[in-house]
Amino acid sequence: MIFAIDSPKTAKRAIAATAGAACMRIGCERCHAGNANRINAMQCRRRYGAMRGTRRAARVRDPLRAACDIDMRKTSLDRPEPDGYMPSLFSTD
Repeated sequence: MIFAIDSPKTAKRAIAATAGAACMRIGCERCHAGNANRINAMQCRRRYGAMRGTRRAARVRDPLRAACDIDMRKTSLDRPEPDGYMPSLFSTD
């Protein structure tokens, strides 16, 4: 492959991308060490997966975020009341 390289920084990025050495996890500094500390990097990824699971569990418990089934595009006329009463367009109450 031939690259048009305009700076040394771009050259380093192109070489790293072709070599496949791009573990660019934000917040996981041990993964950037490459293959030198492979066991710790694997543990860090496991920890990241567990952290992602706890965030997902917290999102399910949050009542504002858990109400994804409510269609906000519907008006109050399209959405019936919980007691079965359908509001009227011409009602004054």
